[in-house]
Amino acid sequence: MKSKPVSRTVDPTDVRFSRRLVVFHILALVALMSVTATIVFWISTQHNQLARSAAHKMVSAGVNSILGRVSSTVLDYSIWTEAYESILKSDLDWMYNNMGSGAAEIGAVDLIVLINPQSGAEHGWQAGTPMPGETGLIPPELLAKVLALLEKPTDEDGSAPTMFARMNGEIWAFAVTRVVPTEGSLGTEALQQAPIQIHGLRFSETLLTGSIGDRFLIDNVHLEPPGNAGAGSIALRGAEGTTIADLTWTPPSPGQRILEQIAIPLMAAMAIAGIFGALLSS
Repeated sequence: MKSKPVSRTVDPTDVRFSRRLVVFHILALVALMSVTATIVFWISTQHNQLARSAAHKMVSAGVNSILGRVSSTVLDYSIWTEAYESILKSDLDWMYNNMGSGAAEIGAVDLIVLINPQSGAEHGWQAGTPMPGETGLIPPELLAKVLALLEKPTDEDGSAPTMFARMNGEIWAFAVTRVVPTEGSLGTEALQQAPIQIHGLRFSETLLTGSIGDRFLIDNVHLEPPGNAGAGSIALRGAEGTTIADLTWTPPSPGQRILEQIAIPLMAAMAIAGIFGALLSS
């Protein structure tokens, strides 16, 4: 005698519970993925902000080092008895061999100008300038602004005053001081009649790359006209306080590497785990 097949009735309550379990599992997975993604993006953003803040500080330090370089160089050439006497005597041979050649041949700076207030004589040198020197290398209006720095109070560290300026379509850093004897001190009147020395450094691509880009591993350091700055920039201001150029660079984005190395693989792993869990729940 054949046995009758036993029919199995599925309890609707069990079906609803199973479906709810699947829905709950999926919702929990979505919530977990959302929290994880939020945390990863937050970490990425924080890394970018820290890196960009550090880059800004390093570029600022690089700019200050350029000003410090031109300031220290002009002082090195100016506390010098022979220089003091030679400028007053207009000894061009000595002035060129010991001072002017620093710009004309050696390239310690890009511009050197010597002025004798007593005679009004002016001699200037830049790359390739012959021994006698040139006059008018700095336009009169700009020269007046540079000389006005001598009237400002001396910094506590004794550094020569500096300024940024645009000259002949390029950005320069200038430093100015008076040439004085090595020993002894000049009286007020004698100091006012002491020779004046001006040094200039041009913000060339070589200078920016060497002093900032290669030194601090900052990419694409360059100058832009005022108002065209990108996310990473520092305003270079002239004597009047107005922006004459923006020094810009490509901001570092280490957070992007976090997204590439962590976020995508993590999301993929969680998605696979979610699909596997959903299949098991069903």
